[in-house]
Amino acid sequence: GGGGDGDDGGPPLGLPAVCQGSYALDHGNGATFWNLTDDSVYDFFTRPNVVDGTDRPDRVIISFEIFRINSIDQRQQSISLYGDEVTEYTDSRLSFDASPGGAAECVSGGRPGQKWLAVPAVYYDFSDKRRMWIPDVYITNLLSEDRQASRTLIETNGDVRHSEVKTITVNCPMDFGRFPFDRQECPIKYSTYAQSNYEVQLAHRSIRGEGENTLEAVVQFSDDASLTSGFFYVKDTVTWKDDVDDETGAIVLTTYLSMRREVFPYILGYLLPDIMLMIAVWASFFVNRNVAPARVVLCIIGILACYNITNSVRAHLPPVSYHLWINDYLVISMIISVSALLEYALVQYFLQSETTRRAILKKMEDTGIGLVEKIEEHARYLHVDFVDVCHDVYLRQERFIRVIAGKASAPSARLEDGNPIGEAGAGASAAVKPIEGKEGEKATPPPKRFTRKEITNIYASRRIFIQFDEDSSGLIDTDEFRKALRHFGYFFSKVQVAECIHDYHLELKDPAAGSVADDLELDFKGLMVLLSSKISPPEDLDRDIWSHPPSLICDLVARRVFPLIVASKILIMSLAVEYY
Repeated sequence: GGGGDGDDGGPPLGLPAVCQGSYALDHGNGATFWNLTDDSVYDFFTRPNVVDGTDRPDRVIISFEIFRINSIDQRQQSISLYGDEVTEYTDSRLSFDASPGGAAECVSGGRPGQKWLAVPAVYYDFSDKRRMWIPDVYITNLLSEDRQASRTLIETNGDVRHSEVKTITVNCPMDFGRFPFDRQECPIKYSTYAQSNYEVQLAHRSIRGEGENTLEAVVQFSDDASLTSGFFYVKDTVTWKDDVDDETGAIVLTTYLSMRREVFPYILGYLLPDIMLMIAVWASFFVNRNVAPARVVLCIIGILACYNITNSVRAHLPPVSYHLWINDYLVISMIISVSALLEYALVQYFLQSETTRRAILKKMEDTGIGLVEKIEEHARYLHVDFVDVCHDVYLRQERFIRVIAGKASAPSARLEDGNPIGEAGAGASAAVKPIEGKEGEKATPPPKRFTRKEITNIYASRRIFIQFDEDSSGLIDTDEFRKALRHFGYFFSKVQVAECIHDYHLELKDPAAGSVADDLELDFKGLMVLLSSKISPPEDLDRDIWSHPPSLICDLVARRVFPLIVASKILIMSLAVEYY
């Protein structure tokens, strides 16, 4: 017969010994693979149904039994599978007599009640040694394959079963929008290259499913198959789809491997660290706002850590043009961390403003109660009220400022040694004259003149009193005094202001009789005494949040709002994962 390797046209030396013996049998009495595929009786270019005269498409059953998932490459978007690919079809020309005396010497037991011929692998191949018709089935999305073993069996009725154990790597387009909660459907597409659906009809192997239903599937899993690879696991279910290629007219059998990602490692690796970083950023709001390095470091660490986690995610995934859930989640965390840093910048702005305003009052505190006593000495010397002395200084200092600014002419009295009154006595108006003692009595010496610093403090105090005495009653109540303190960067609650004024009245040696309402008001002297004392209001966090300094208000609001923002981010992103 043609196609043999021997000189006599006999079977090649590679044929099993039992079949070598069968070849010597009488051809009319027995049949071997070599005899069945002799060139005189068999044309491997012609498909079986054409020879039978039916000209119907030959039915080819394809199946791939997965033993193991070798790897899943996310960046290359491919999956490597190790398994057994089986091709089954019927070629009546290869039927033979398996009865005793026939080809029994070349037949061994197969499935119960059936016998078969073993075909050397060299004959079932698209090569020059090919001796039988072979359907040109291939995997359309195949990237690479490694054939490791093969076996071809022919049953007595001509059924051909070709099995190949091999490793295949197929292209698996993945959508990482919901990463790490994504589910991937990897297709394995079988089709014929040169044979259309009018010639070859690809079909699935029928397997028994749950109950009595029949499920048809190309790809199956062995009982001991390893269905995990890395952070993926493949569910033990497959779906299939029949389609026809518009260009070639060939049937395409597509099986989708449904894969789900193990979420827990990603929660530990990405989401839990992000939550811990958000807690660290939140803790920065409880750090003293005067300690800038600690506050800034906690915010910067949150920003850099989120950026590093984002880079780690991108390193495991291919470049994509669409949004990733995990990427958006981490970007929101970075924005929150940056907002915490901006919040501290706003705190610093308010803190500097408060410090600047407190510095003005600090100058008044430096003179202390001594200035009040000095004013009282001038008042006794001039026989005028405390307010008259201060108001006279205020008016002359106001005119002096206007002269410096070029808005008024120079006064007749000149400033000498910081005294706006000249020889008449510092602090007294031009109309006020000192009372002369009785004849023969020694005259009372005038008090020391005010220094430039003292004049500035008296002027500032009087100006504050006039500014915040809104009803021009000559007295400042609790609300007006509270506004004055806020002007200097001291933020007292209403209760604290009332207690401060009340304590001042209790410390007077000769407190004026009056109602409780009178004890909650200040004259100009009381204002100067309190402004000249050491003011340091306690930061009572239990009081109204809006009664604190703006710098502290920012932190107090951030402490309450930040957890809500983080919780809202987690909730919204958890609900939005279905839309990616």
